[in-house]
Amino acid sequence: MQYLGIGRKFLSFATSVLKKAPVKNTTAPIEKCVRVANALKKPISLGADTFERIAALGEGQIIGNLPSEMIKAIKENGGNIEIAIKKVQEGFQKAAKELSCITKLQIQKREQRIANSIVLNSENSISEIQNNAAKVLRKALKKVLPFGSKVQVNYIGSGMYGNAFKLTFLDRKGGKVFEDIVIKTYKNPEEIIKLTSLHKLEQAKKAGIETTLESIEKPIIEKVKGQRKIHGILPEAKATEYIRHFIGHPLGPEHNIVLPDMFVTGGNPFSIGRYIPSDIAQPTKVVNTLSIGLLNGDAYTVNATNIIAGRISDMGGWKKIFKELDNKISIRYFKKITNRKTDKEWLQAIERYRQEAQATKDLTKREKIMKAVELAEKVIMRGN
Repeated sequence: MQYLGIGRKFLSFATSVLKKAPVKNTTAPIEKCVRVANALKKPISLGADTFERIAALGEGQIIGNLPSEMIKAIKENGGNIEIAIKKVQEGFQKAAKELSCITKLQIQKREQRIANSIVLNSENSISEIQNNAAKVLRKALKKVLPFGSKVQVNYIGSGMYGNAFKLTFLDRKGGKVFEDIVIKTYKNPEEIIKLTSLHKLEQAKKAGIETTLESIEKPIIEKVKGQRKIHGILPEAKATEYIRHFIGHPLGPEHNIVLPDMFVTGGNPFSIGRYIPSDIAQPTKVVNTLSIGLLNGDAYTVNATNIIAGRISDMGGWKKIFKELDNKISIRYFKKITNRKTDKEWLQAIERYRQEAQATKDLTKREKIMKAVELAEKVIMRGN
């Protein structure tokens, strides 16, 4: 059985470190910012109507803030800190706008391959886009970076919902000014549907299967619509703040989850967070998200590439599993089972509490304990 990342006792409820500020030129009133913050703290499982309401409120907002060491450097530089932070945030927004152009290149390249036309050599175009983004960031950080510093932007890869880039900040001697950052730019629904459909059409063509783009698009449109609660910038921002809120303490490189520092939901949406190299040591501290009612289906059952060096590196795909646990007794027993270091200990706890339930004369309590036992069995089987 695959290790599900269980361990570390669930820490007490603590104050959220959610920070937010309007994006430049946004027309959203201040009261909407507060309502977005409150919505982000509610349970992660949302109905379509609620999701759409949050999506409308969340347009043009900054959730979180710049990485702490960047803020520290801004403060050490002196001057008006609030204005300086806003200027750097705007620099990241402009860089994300440049980087989002790569999605259009990806679509164009696939269309050309399918049409058997001359395929665009996109390497030079991607390099130009990355250089433009680097120039924008270097200008925004001019007063923060040491004289002669440079910014490097390198494409990491693409997923169904976004593209990822590594940002490196070097002084003139080649030393790192800040830890490397990942910026993830999010594709809009039309781009997601178009790229995925073209990919499937290309595969069908290679296999000699007769089909049309329109017929391929229909199920993909439904899939994207069905996954809108767990994928995309708003669900990922929600999952991030939910975990940060309920864990109640900062998560560092020693933990098994990497939480992004900042999300920007308007214009060209993006997030930034700590870059995790594949050769880093395995985490020494494990956050048991099951104890706060979350399971990352992408990391464990769909796309193992979302785990880098033992760490969940993508905030898409989180699912709320406390929906079945509608009472304190079930939740308490579920936590007792999942707070185990190994799958073997977990299974032993399942059997122990199953026997306890069977021996309980109180039928109502027995039913509640069995709810926890049965859910724990379902969850652990997902890791097989």
